[in-house]
Amino acid sequence: GSAEEAAAARLSLGRLLARVGRTEDAVRHLQTAARIPAWQVAAWRALCGPLLALGLRGAAAELADRLRARDPASPATPDEIAALEEAQAQAAPGGGPGEVGGRYQLRRLLGAGAVGRVYEAFDTMLGAAVALKLVAVGGGTGDSERQAYARFAREAEAAGRLRHPNIVALADAHAGAGLFVFELMTGGTLAERLGAQGPLPLAAARRLALDLLSALAAAHERGIVHRDVKPSNVFFDAAGNAKLGDFGSAHLADFGQTQTGGFFGTVAYMSPEQITGAPIGHAADLYALGATLVEALTGAPPFLGPDLVAQHLGEPPPPPSSRRAGLGRLHDEVLSRALAKAPGDRFASALEMAEAIARWPVHGGASVALRAPVERPARPDPRAAAARPDRELGRTPDGRLLLRHDARTGRDLLVEERGEPVDGPSLERLRRLAAAGGPHVQRVLGLSPDRRTISYEVLEGDPQPVESLDGDELAGLADAFAALPDGRATHVVRTSAGPVIWVAPVPVAASEDPVSSSSAA
Repeated sequence: GSAEEAAAARLSLGRLLARVGRTEDAVRHLQTAARIPAWQVAAWRALCGPLLALGLRGAAAELADRLRARDPASPATPDEIAALEEAQAQAAPGGGPGEVGGRYQLRRLLGAGAVGRVYEAFDTMLGAAVALKLVAVGGGTGDSERQAYARFAREAEAAGRLRHPNIVALADAHAGAGLFVFELMTGGTLAERLGAQGPLPLAAARRLALDLLSALAAAHERGIVHRDVKPSNVFFDAAGNAKLGDFGSAHLADFGQTQTGGFFGTVAYMSPEQITGAPIGHAADLYALGATLVEALTGAPPFLGPDLVAQHLGEPPPPPSSRRAGLGRLHDEVLSRALAKAPGDRFASALEMAEAIARWPVHGGASVALRAPVERPARPDPRAAAARPDRELGRTPDGRLLLRHDARTGRDLLVEERGEPVDGPSLERLRRLAAAGGPHVQRVLGLSPDRRTISYEVLEGDPQPVESLDGDELAGLADAFAALPDGRATHVVRTSAGPVIWVAPVPVAASEDPVSSSSAA
């Protein structure tokens, strides 16, 4: 074949040899492939891992510098480049260069744990940055691998049920490939913020507490106990809003789990009932949040060891006011109650705890009132919904709108099936809609490879004309309207977290009465 074909074959062979441990042979083939300009960048990326394995860190660093010169967005270190190559080999051995799942281009490693890694990636279909999580286990039958996949399934199931502005949103999941996709949180974690800046200002700590309690109230309403609330699982978006993530340890009331706590969680923030394996409920999350807030206010969790288990089980926590000037009786009372040893002595609900925290004094600002959540009907059992066929909601100008259950994420989707592929200006508009999605704009969740099927999230409520909004509601959505491609929308949905702009098409059959016709969604 041609020189380009030979280089492509050597690149594939070099990657395969590196994967099976024949590192020197891999380097030889990859270096040969790199001589052809069309394959040079891909070969350099593939070379970083084998060179590191041979101890040639200087050569690998030089390649990383060359790649950065070609593309400033390339990772800065050969270790990060090697990690991206490894992720590509794990999740998409047959995909395009640098793509996972046929659509996600890996950009950089954000974090790593015992069983997985999280990457910043770019969704080439929707034109948006996302966080992509890969479970780094194979298909074995050992206990550790079974537990890793159980944790993966639990996180996908829990996150798929929840839509809330203070919960990190799940966008996609592929259990077979061991990956799922979340909204990208660009503000880092609370743990990182505390490590870099120390304790939060009092106003910021109160805002953090109310954000997280709003998230926990939504999870508890769905029968979900997080079980691992801690600073490293609290994320911030670009606007500074706190969001709760990583539901991998969550207890789901209908997930087939026992009601015992088990040793899930992190000891520094773990409730006594979790430590002892006693039955757990919502109060366990309030205890962990209390410990997290103590650290947010004082720079350290309530107990410092050496025997954390004994302290959680038998010692009263020191009052936070003894650790930081400016904290007072109200801070001490709320956090002492949240950290009570007996679950029944804690707050009865996240809402009750939020009402107490809303009264915390803050220098230079007044306390804020907390709105009671709107009562919502319970969602149907997702296991029963898995067998439900598609339901057509009506025709759209370009096709038809369906209500479909997605077994991968355990949730319902609005799906528009079009007669023609989305292309040109329509594709660009869809990408801009996807980028605008969030707490105040209905999310575009996916576009099929043939670009004929668009998936939207289901909003809990009836679409209503934008004209039904009052002045305050319109003002609150001003930034969201500005983020839309054309700056306008025709419908909104009132949710428990406030009005959300509806961007999915309204069925043509519903044109005379769009609210009642689309209420099934």
